[in-house]
Amino acid sequence: MVPDPKALSSTDVGLSARASSADQKQDLDRLMDRLKDDAAAQGYRATRQVSERGSGLNDRRPRFL
Repeated sequence: MVPDPKALSSTDVGLSARASSADQKQDLDRLMDRLKDDAAAQGYRATRQVSERGSGLNDRRPRFL
């Protein structure tokens, strides 16, 4: 969870999840669901969500940036 810079409230956050390969799409979906649940349980509101598939060997994260 990262603070949303365009947020109207201090409880607004963005969620980012990443999987290393395309065959892990279901894992990525489950991870995002867990992040949403965890954010809600801690009193945060997820205003943005970014899911990416790609290697962890580099820092290229076009959707996140």
